[in-house]
Amino acid sequence: MMWMAATALLISAAISFDRWARNGPPVQDPFAIGTLVLIAIGVSGALCAVVCGLTWRLQGRAFPTEPGQWLLLEIALLVLGLVIWVAGSFVMLWINDDLIEPFQLVWGVLVAITFACTYIYVGWKRCDTRAWQIAVLSIAAMPVLAPVLFLWAVIKDFRNQNVRHWTHWFGITVFLVFIAIIVVAILRDEYF
Repeated sequence: MMWMAATALLISAAISFDRWARNGPPVQDPFAIGTLVLIAIGVSGALCAVVCGLTWRLQGRAFPTEPGQWLLLEIALLVLGLVIWVAGSFVMLWINDDLIEPFQLVWGVLVAITFACTYIYVGWKRCDTRAWQIAVLSIAAMPVLAPVLFLWAVIKDFRNQNVRHWTHWFGITVFLVFIAIIVVAILRDEYF
């Protein structure tokens, strides 16, 4: 229920923001609408899972402990970074139009460095198998290679019958769906 409410809130906020920012007609492209829905489902699910995980942590249970749970946390932090980026851009627009571009460039570089360092940390310190270490480290090193290595790590988990929490698999699924959406958008030459 919480997940559905968060998804609906994200979709309505994105549509309202898009109409306000572009000051034009609603989006008609089915790919853009489908992408928005998939991203909203994944992001709201990641946010809900992180909130549940942090609640578990307050109750004394360990979270995040598995690679997929770290990815959920990463997605939630990315959403927070995007909110700060949009809010900061509006503040810069209000102060001086010339400050928007430098702010966005500096913020983008900081976010990229932060996420690369986080993936390196998670890969070296938090992954319990070599397959997941390589898969997570590949995110920081080579984003194109990451889905292939993730698939390899998943196959290794199934072969070795490693038991993982459902939030691990949810994080992996959301991450791979986001990669697929980005690849399709690039192939269609449409950027968000």
